[in-house]
Amino acid sequence: AYPTRVGRLLLEAPIGLEDYRLFVPPVTTERLLQVEDALDSEAYRRQLVANYSLTLPPDAITPFIESRMRIKEAAEYPRWLRAFVNTYQMLYREPVVHEIPLLTQQTLFIMGANDHNAPGRPYAPENLRAKMGENAKLAQDLAAKMPSAKAVVFDGVGHLVHLEAVEKFNAAMLTFLNAPR
Repeated sequence: AYPTRVGRLLLEAPIGLEDYRLFVPPVTTERLLQVEDALDSEAYRRQLVANYSLTLPPDAITPFIESRMRIKEAAEYPRWLRAFVNTYQMLYREPVVHEIPLLTQQTLFIMGANDHNAPGRPYAPENLRAKMGENAKLAQDLAAKMPSAKAVVFDGVGHLVHLEAVEKFNAAMLTFLNAPR
């Protein structure tokens, strides 16, 4: 919407690189609230590992889990939960994948080869789930359609690139941001 305000755009493992409506039927907000609210610490751990293809040791994941469980104990939790679920609904109802190729700014996608995060996958028909979340390939395909974009993919890395490949991520980011225009 404001191309003159952004000179370069770095996208680290973004979601929204595909139109989830092609795979997942609509899910009611009430159902999503119920599912998210039912998560306990072990279920959340399994969800993080599965959704983000994490290669981090279990101890490195624990702070994320503790944080999520503390949120659940907060007075503002119902409001947070609704905002969280509304974010899912926005991703589903307002896909951005069709607009990404319209970006003219220098753009760098930094992706993990093992990143198969796909919001809504549990609600998709079984036969479509495996087709979702090929994020590194999706980023490469989108970059090829853009006038000034490229995708860097790190092998053996999942969705949280900056945590799983700190040095590689920092080097790629700084090289991109510090390059002459």
